Parts: sequence; structure tokens; C-alpha cells
Amino acid sequence: MKYKYNIDMSSDNSLSLILRQVKPGSRILEFGPALGYMTQYLKEELGCIVYCVEIDPDAASIASQFCDKMIVADLDELEHWGSQLGEQQFDFLIFADVLEHLRDPWNVLTYSKKFLDEEGKVLTSIPNIGHNAVIMKLLLGEFDYTNLGLLDNTHIRFFTRKSVHSLMERAGLEIVDSYESVLKPEETELRQRYSDFPISLQKYLQRKSDSDVYQFINVSRKKIVNSKEVNNYVNEVNPYHQASLKFTPDFQGETEVVSLPSNGGYTEFSFTLSGSETDQLSILIECIAPAFLEITKLELLDENDNPILNWMSPANTDLLLKFSEGTIKLPSMQTQRFLIMDESTQFICDFLDIKMIKGIFKITLCLSEDIPTSIAGEVNCIMEEVASQKSEITSLKEIHQNEIASLKETHQLKEKELSEIIVRNRSLINELTVTKEVLLNEKNELAEKVNEVEEVNEILVEANREGNILVNQLLNSTSWKFTKPLRVINEYNKALYRKSNSAIKSIIKPVIVKAENSKTIRKAHGKFFNVMRRTPEPFRSQFKKTYYKMLSLKTKIKYKPEANLVTQVNTSEKNEYPLVSIIIPVYNNVEYLASCIDSAINQTYRHIEVVIVDDCSPDPKVSSILNTYKNNKKVRLFKNEYNQGISKTQNICMAKSEGSIIAFLDCDDILELNAIEKCLEYWEPGTKYSFTNRIHINEDSEEIGRFSCDHLPKDNIFEDHLDVRMYASHFKMISRDVFLKVGVFNSEYDGAQDYDMVLRVAFHYPNSAFVHVPEFLYKHRIHTNQKSIKSNDKQKNMSIVISDQAKLRRSIRDGVFHKLISFIIISFGKEDQTLQCIQSIKNTVKIPHEIILFENGSSESCVSFIKEHIEGIPGVKVIYNSSNLGPAGGRKEAMKYATPNSYYISLDNDIEVTEGWLEELLVRAEESDDIGSVTCRVTFPSDVLQFTGGYEEISGNRVQFKLYNINKSVYDLSTLERYDTDWNPVGATLFKGWFPEVEGYPNVYEDSAISYLLRNSGKRLVNSPNSLLIHHHIMFDEERNKKEQEYIRFRYNPQLMLRSLAQFYFDYKLIIDDDYIYSSNNIDISKLSDQEVIETFEKLEILITQ
Repeated sequence: MKYKYNIDMSSDNSLSLILRQVKPGSRILEFGPALGYMTQYLKEELGCIVYCVEIDPDAASIASQFCDKMIVADLDELEHWGSQLGEQQFDFLIFADVLEHLRDPWNVLTYSKKFLDEEGKVLTSIPNIGHNAVIMKLLLGEFDYTNLGLLDNTHIRFFTRKSVHSLMERAGLEIVDSYESVLKPEETELRQRYSDFPISLQKYLQRKSDSDVYQFINVSRKKIVNSKEVNNYVNEVNPYHQASLKFTPDFQGETEVVSLPSNGGYTEFSFTLSGSETDQLSILIECIAPAFLEITKLELLDENDNPILNWMSPANTDLLLKFSEGTIKLPSMQTQRFLIMDESTQFICDFLDIKMIKGIFKITLCLSEDIPTSIAGEVNCIMEEVASQKSEITSLKEIHQNEIASLKETHQLKEKELSEIIVRNRSLINELTVTKEVLLNEKNELAEKVNEVEEVNEILVEANREGNILVNQLLNSTSWKFTKPLRVINEYNKALYRKSNSAIKSIIKPVIVKAENSKTIRKAHGKFFNVMRRTPEPFRSQFKKTYYKMLSLKTKIKYKPEANLVTQVNTSEKNEYPLVSIIIPVYNNVEYLASCIDSAINQTYRHIEVVIVDDCSPDPKVSSILNTYKNNKKVRLFKNEYNQGISKTQNICMAKSEGSIIAFLDCDDILELNAIEKCLEYWEPGTKYSFTNRIHINEDSEEIGRFSCDHLPKDNIFEDHLDVRMYASHFKMISRDVFLKVGVFNSEYDGAQDYDMVLRVAFHYPNSAFVHVPEFLYKHRIHTNQKSIKSNDKQKNMSIVISDQAKLRRSIRDGVFHKLISFIIISFGKEDQTLQCIQSIKNTVKIPHEIILFENGSSESCVSFIKEHIEGIPGVKVIYNSSNLGPAGGRKEAMKYATPNSYYISLDNDIEVTEGWLEELLVRAEESDDIGSVTCRVTFPSDVLQFTGGYEEISGNRVQFKLYNINKSVYDLSTLERYDTDWNPVGATLFKGWFPEVEGYPNVYEDSAISYLLRNSGKRLVNSPNSLLIHHHIMFDEERNKKEQEYIRFRYNPQLMLRSLAQFYFDYKLIIDDDYIYSSNNIDISKLSDQEVIETFEKLEILITQ
């Protein structure tokens, strides 16, 4: 999804020029909508009906929200998408920057024309390969593809104005209007300038047609073909035509040339065959005007004129006669009739391997220019057939009208029945509504009664406490005091008994009567319920169990011994019982969703929250089900704006949660009601990850099997799972702090993300951090709509990749890696932090590496410190420079001393690396060959994030550089997502296989300049959020801040900053409005127009040159 644009109708770009041609309310078929930037405008601003065909499923899922129908298909596979459109007709077909990406754009245009209304238009925009920027590149011997633009690396067809017209003509279209988008060579992504070429060549290029045309925008329609009458071909009857008849290869005598009379009747020709074998007879007829030809005889005779073969039957002549393209064969049962449209037409009579010694070949034919008269018979036959067909059509029409009338009558009856059903349904709905209100009232009344019971319970607890106090007083008394407390207790308990007994009976009685409406209980004395009826003793026992179970759930008195509850939990919470967040990512599965959520909210462990995120489920029933839980205090509901997949939705769930332990539940599975409580019983200090045995159930929740981990070896979780043995990745509970160390789920491994997670946790934590709960607490549902079943092969392939990455991670930790790592560190002051940076690298990196420390003109004291404390550290090369070259110049100079290899890691000297950072960084870099650089997750010592990568915002010629996740907490799980970046800060980045030449780049913008070079060379920039670095920035050290003011004034003084801004503009044609961390650098150019800024830069360039 690399094509992201904004619609600007005020400009004359290709998108705005196309959209101006569309009338509001039109029917549109848009090919290649990408993320739907045009689709949204067509739908929301113009009110059009929009159908789309897109090849990229991810882009299609985003654009589909703006169109009426989305078809995911390759445009070159015509029937695939064409069959889904059926007989649809559209007012406009839009190919905006699409045709150049197709293997056969001519065929796609021709085929798509069938969906165009007769008055409809085809709107196309196609880049001009003849643009001067491309010509200039070719003159320099370069033809390098780019990510976007004229030489987009996905273009497979290239066009000029002439070839665009040819494309439309071949597709049967004619251009009615044309427009162009114009960009000068220096304004394109190729960044060419006329001033770099000789003046004579400049003038030639500037005079060349379409020299600055960037795209051709055309409005086309179906080509109108003017029909002509047959008799228009007959202008003048010529008396003769020339016919040349000869045998090949052995013709006896010279080629015979005869004059065939036009309209002169039939003429017979005889040819004597020689004694040699004859293969073919060629008849060449040259006409000066279109003519009619009839062959009435075609036979072979022996020397005595006895017939051998006669080819005049249709089956024989079809095999014998072959004729050139300029000939039209007319239908005839007796003779062979042709219309000759070319001036020269050849007939070939093939004897089909018949070997003759001697014989005679005869042919009788008639040639006429009076075509209408000659084919009058055929025309009459056709007219008679048309009349017959017309009569048959009339008859069928009457039959169909009768059938339609009958169907219409049936339809009216069905409509009447449907209306009656609707009336009945409305009546039933009203009844159900009333019933629902009654049930809600009963529910509310029951809730009020429960509250009363809880209040009574609180009174009982308080009374129990006071009673104990009185009992103690009683035991310590010896006189009148002995009897007084006793009387008080007796009266107090009687009153409480009467009040609580009355309240509890008022609640229990209707509950039990409703549940067991046919049974009542008879006590020894008197009635307990309204009806006296003797019941079996087991029911009395069952009632007692139900009664005490209800009390244990509804009251605050714990009847279950506390020894069975968790007493030791690894948590930083003050509460004795940690908060457990049960997270449920939801996508459809409406049949099983309610049972899943109920199993979560009804856990016997009470300190829980249930976090549910709907991943934009297309089934509307999902929202209805979730809305029933919105008033539940344990449940927190969220919904994604668009479908993001299981991994990202799980990450969103975790970021929204608040518990110190996170439990993972799929929306089609079920937890046993004591699952959380049982798992916590096994948690001890140091536990980070627990998993259980599981029960397999089917669609009807029936048990179909069990899976137990009891027999499996669990001595080394990491090694066990390397061979894709995923027994610890179903229902699991993970400590929240684990994710801060290992990261969140990887969305690139949807379907196998659990396996990736357990391997990462097992890599970073010892085996003692894992706990197996040997009980069946999780019901895993197996059903036909299950994604894991549908994508089983894909999951297996991803699991192999994940296992390979885990092995790579282990080899790096163990000091085994196939490449040398070069660390590039630029030092200017901050000598103690430089030492800290190098020591943190030496303490965490075990694979072969070297450290290049470039001392960039610091003070004498700083140099002395480096010589004393750093120079002798093994593997560290110290390069001293007398003057300050700036960060970019320093890095370029330091590279000269590095061993050529595939990985360079550039760090600022006030960076401190952490345990495990390099393993994650290298694994991320090894994921794909097109990754050019990987940046880390950088935090300040205060646990506030500095960045996790950067992005840019461009408006016209203005650019602003921004940082992802700036000023967020390092504990925020939402900052751990992986993604591609627009630019990576050089001071905390790995460069893979490529390090740019940075000479001449402005000192304060080397990050952006290097990122631009990488992206223009086709490389991706990504982040590695699991690689944590600590930035000891000067803003957190007052003493150090004072020492470095001189350097700050040198590096960021207004004159140098202005030169840097100007240099960046000349290199990339972009004006930096605001630096990402140094505000406007005391240079407020945001209030100046583009022209004013450019004039200032050009004046500055002249001054610098002078």
C-alpha cells in the first residue's frame, strides 16, 4: 500500500483533472483505487455510485468503506473480475495511473469497454516516459527505478503521446478531450536540472514537444464507425479482370494469363498435368475493384476424360480450397461463392498427397462486378429467414406476455401474503416488547432485593463483631456485669434474627418457586411455602446447596476457606489479589460469542476486567450481542475503525487493559468458571507465563477430545517449541511487564502470532518463569469457519520462519553470527557518557564487532579522558580529529576506518544500550532483503519515550519532520507496534548493507538526507520497538548543559541553520518549516511565502559560492 495521496481540487494534477470530468450522481467503475482517495471524493462529494476493482487486499479493505462494491482481482485476469460485474453499465470508467502497471493494457481496455454505456466516457491518466527528466537521466547513462513517479518500480509499460493515442485506437476508443499535468525536471522525483547540461542541449530539450508533460489525461469514448451500403462499392462496371492460373511446383509450360470477362458468364479452364507429382494449384485473381466470384466445377480427370475426383461437395471444397484474408465466403449448398475485397486474391487448390502420373484438371468459374445482382438470391434468402425469425419472435413475445401476466398475478398474491406476515410479526414484536419490559422490571426488583440482602449481611457481620466483644466482656465479668451483657446480646440477636430472616425469605421464596414450580418443601413444623406437598429428601439437600451457593456469590462473607485462594502473586499492586484482564478480540463468530463472554464475566475469581475489541466485524449481530454487556461493570467495550487483524487487535486489547496479569481468550472458545482462580493458585514469585490443558469441543459445545500437556517434557520451553511444538500457546496468562521486554504481537504473523510470542518469552525468561496448570480449564472450539483451519498451510510456513528467527536470536546471544558489526560513535564532549555507551555495548554484545570512536574536536580534557579510560578497551578504534566536522562529516570520516561489512550501527555517544537490544535489532534487519535501516525504541532516563521512529508531513514544497510516540510513557504497550518509517534518526539506527555518502549535507538534517537517499534507492526504513536504548540527553543534566552551550551555539547558530535549510532545499526541493526537536531554530520562515524563501536561499547560495 505505497500509493497514498490527498485530493487537492485547486491544483491541476492528474486526480483533480479527472474528477472535474465526472458529473454528480454518475455510475463509476474505478480500476486500481488504492486506499480510496478518489473513491471517497466520488462517493461523498459527488454522490456517485462507485464500483471498484483492486489487486491489493489490504488496500481494498480500506477503500471498500467508500464504494458500493469492491472486487479484489488482477485486472489482467479479465473473466475473474468481469464475471462479478455481470451486465452492469457505467457512465465513466476510470484508469488513474493504472494502465502502465498492466501486462496487457490494450486487452484490458478493449474488454472493459463492454461495461461502458453508449454515451459513457473512459478517463485515463498515463505518465509520459518522454519527459525531459527521464531523457536527462538517460543522457547521464542512468535508468534507475524509483518507489513512485515516472520510473515507478512497478511500471511494466511505458507511453508517449503517440503510443497513448495508439493504445486508445487499438481498444476501439477515440479521444474527445485531452489535458496534461506539467512538472519541470527539477520538480519531479528524478531531481534533474537544465543547468547541469550544455546550453545547446538545454535549448533542444526545452523546445522538444511534451518536454515537461508529466502525465497525459484523456477523455475517450467508443469509436463511431460509419456504415456504407453494399452498392457503394460498384462505381463502374469494368469489362475485364486479369486472372493468372498456374501449377506448382511442376507446371507444364509457361504461366497462362487469361482475361476473365466481367459479368460475361461462366468460363471453363482445363490444365494438363505432367508425369511428375503435383502438390498444389494456385489461382491468382487480380481485381481492380471488389467483385463476386462463383466456382461451379472443380474436378480431376484421367487421360481418357474419365472422372477421378470431384471436389464440389461442401465437405471436400472446405478441405481443398484455401484463400487469403481479403476474401469472404458466402453460404451456398451447390457452388462455391465468394466476395473478393482485395485487389489481389489467391486461391490454393491442395491435392492432399494425391500422386498423378497424367491427368486433366478442370475449373469453371464466373467473375462479376455487379455484386448486388449476383448475391440477390442470397439476400432474398436472408430476408425470408429474417421475416420468419421476426414472426417467431412475435409469437414468443405473446407467449412471454401471457407468462408475465400470470407471474404478475402470482407476485401480487405473494405480496399480499407477505403483508399479512409483516402484520403478524409486528404483533408478535409488540408482545415480545411487553414481555421484555415485564422481565426487566422483575430483574430490577430482584436486584433491589439482592441489595437488601447485602445490607442485612453487613448488619450481621457488624453484629457478629459486636457480639464477640460482648462475649469477651462476659467472660471477664464476675458480678452483676455478668448478666447485663447477656441480656443485651439476647435482645439484640432476636431483633436481628427477625429482620434478616424476613428479608432473606422474601428473596429466596420467589427464586426457588420459579426454578422448581412443581415442587415445594415440607418442614417438620408448619409450612415453608404456600402449598404443602411432600418431596424427596434429595431435593432438600439440593436446595440447601443452592441456597448456600447463592449466598456465597451474592454476599461479602466468604464461606470458602481462604487457604484455597491465591496467597502469593507476582504483582506490584497493593491489593492482595491482582487485577486480571481477560482480553477478547472479536471478529464475527456470533454463534459462540455470548457463551464466550459469559464464561469470562462469571469467573469465581472476582478481581477481573473483561476487555473486548470488535475488529470491525461485518456481521451486524456482533454489535447487538456486545451492546447487551455495555452496562456490565466488569466489561469494557471498544471497536476498531477498520479491520486490523487478530494480532493488532490483541495489541489494542492489551493497551486498553489495566491488569497486572493478562489472560487471552478467543471469541469462539470457553473458559471453565474457575479457570482464573485455579491458574493463580499455581503462580509463585517469579512466574511470568502460565498455560493449561484443554478440551476440544465442536459447534454444539460437545466434547470431541482432550489435549494434555502433563506427559510432555517442560524442562526447556524454548528448545521444545523450536520444532514447532505449540503446546503453550492456547489459553495463557502472561504478566504485563513481560511485554515491555519482549514486545507485543507481530501483525506480520497473523495466525501464528501466539507461537512467535511464546518463543520470544522463552528466549528472554528462564524456564522457571513458565507454569503448567495440570487441569482442563479451557474449551477450544473446532468448527468449519475457524481461521486456523482455513489457513493451516500458511500457518505452518509462518511457523517455520518464526522458528528460524528464534534460532537466529539464540545464535546472536551465544556469540554466533555470520557478519561483523561495526559501531560508529561520534564524540564531542560528554566523555563520561561516551565511556558508559561503550561499556554498555561491551557488556551486552557477544558476537564479533568493532567500535569506531571518532573524537570530533573536543576539549583537551575530554581527549585526555578518552586516552586514559577508553583507548585501551579491546575492539575499540579511537580516531582523533583536531577540528569539529559536525555529525555528518564525522560519520563520513569515521566510515573510512571501519571494516567493510554488511551492518553499521550509528549511535550518539550519550546512548546507553540495554540487555537483548541487539538480538531484536538484527532479527528485524534479517526479515527482508529490502530493509535498509532499522531504528530503536529510545527513551529518556525519566521513562518518557523520545521516539520509536519518524515520519514526515509534506504540504506543497513544505516539509515537517515528526516523531512517533514522542513524550509517551515507556510502559505504554501501544508504543510497541512495528511499522515502516519515513525517516530514522542516525544517532540510534542500524544501516544494513549500505551507508550513504553524506558530504555536503547540512549538519542538522543528516537524518532526513540519509533517509531520503535510502528510500530513493528502493529501501525500506523500519523500527524495532523491542530494542530499547536510553538517551542521556543534556536537557536532563544542568552541569553538562552549561558545558555544552558553546557547541550548541556553534552547531545551531542562525547563520549555519539558514545555510543548512538552503542546502536541503537545493538537494531535495523541500523547505523545512520546523525541525523535529529544535523548534524553528530561531529562524521563522513559516511566515514567508515559498517564493520569498527560495529567493533568500538563492541569494545565500551565491554568497556561499563567492
